[in-house]
Amino acid sequence: EYVRRPKKKKGQELFGPYPTGTNIGKIIQVVTKAFGLRDCSLHEFRTRKTPCILFQMKQCSAPCVDKIGINDYKENLEMALNLFRGKRKSSQSLQFLELLMLEKAEKEEFEYAAMLRDYIQEIEIFLSSSYEQKVEFVDEKNVDIISYHQGESETDISLYLIRGGALLGHRNYHFLNQDMLSETEEEIVQYLLQYYSENDEVVPERVITSLTSEYCSHFESALQKIIGEQFKIKVEKGSKKYQSLLSMTKKHAQETQRVRIENEESVYTGLHRLKDLLKLKQRPKTLEGYDVAIWQGKSPAASQVVFYEGAPDKKAYRYYHLEERPEGNNDFAMMREVFLRRLKYGNFPDVFVVDGGKAQVNTVVKVLEELEVDVPVVGIAKARDLSRGNYKAEQISKSEERLIIPGRSNPYILNKCPSLYRIIVQLRDEAHRFSRKLHHKAEEKRLFKGKNKKKI
Repeated sequence: EYVRRPKKKKGQELFGPYPTGTNIGKIIQVVTKAFGLRDCSLHEFRTRKTPCILFQMKQCSAPCVDKIGINDYKENLEMALNLFRGKRKSSQSLQFLELLMLEKAEKEEFEYAAMLRDYIQEIEIFLSSSYEQKVEFVDEKNVDIISYHQGESETDISLYLIRGGALLGHRNYHFLNQDMLSETEEEIVQYLLQYYSENDEVVPERVITSLTSEYCSHFESALQKIIGEQFKIKVEKGSKKYQSLLSMTKKHAQETQRVRIENEESVYTGLHRLKDLLKLKQRPKTLEGYDVAIWQGKSPAASQVVFYEGAPDKKAYRYYHLEERPEGNNDFAMMREVFLRRLKYGNFPDVFVVDGGKAQVNTVVKVLEELEVDVPVVGIAKARDLSRGNYKAEQISKSEERLIIPGRSNPYILNKCPSLYRIIVQLRDEAHRFSRKLHHKAEEKRLFKGKNKKKI
């Protein structure tokens, strides 16, 4: 049985803990099938009269109808458990499966042999990457194991809670390295003190950390003041006895950081965030970005760039030569012209993205309403651009990119979702590049023709 919060009971054997990414649930299924163990309920086991289909698929030995003797079944069960009991015993179990695979191959039961081969490969991968650690050996009843991993941009703290000699659970915290106001270990101590002050009912008898002795002493004295002098607690740097637990805790911090960063960078994370922000029923796949380029009212041009699933679809890019206007630069009139022309062709995207603030977005919204086109539109603007609108510039970081969403009182800070930030900013930059490319060509053509006329 795979449990997240085990309670130690008499007669039970506890293995673990296993870090994030181990996929222990799948391994339990593989081991169960490899050794022909049952996975049915106790009621089903007692009432079954004939073997289920798993017996025919050679994934269960059918102890429910005595297709296997009690002693043989117990031997298989022990072999399966040995995979979690350490390297020496696990190697014996793997050897048992390998011999069984060869035996079936000799009997020309090739399908069964191939199935066993696949099981062995899965188990070997698990054993090579898992961090085997029984927590029952801990002498003290209540111990916290704390370690950390400092990556390129973030630091993760992992905390394992052992209560009554068994793993109760774990906690994980992280912060950006650029936000640190002091040394790394000083920052970590501050995070831990905040955690224990908010969860004083879970303070253990002993805390084992990977911090230096200096910071262990500092942490202990500060923690003692928080929980009260009547409670005794010992904070110490991990000795050899605890190195395996500390190593496992550090691995957990590393893996947690890796998984989080991968998810943050996933295109789907960003598109799902956009779906939630716009309250769409489905994840948007196609985004169209628009930008207008003009200089002193001459050679105005606009670009239409298309991103599908977060990546440029360059075949769908379009240019627009716009009318020169008597008043010169008029971004709003030109954006209106672009969308009046674009909407004639149909085949609309899931979201329109315009370069600009609230006024530009409202201009596009009005055109969509006039033509009765129901497609959401958002704008992207830097903080300095927003200061021209109704937003308080002093409250906005000069380096932050903001997403303008109609009906939302405040813009969404794109830094909050790195994946969405990357998609929208790249879309805007592509729109900039294309609009300016067309504008420069048109301006060069206009000036070149003008010079030729003078020569003639």
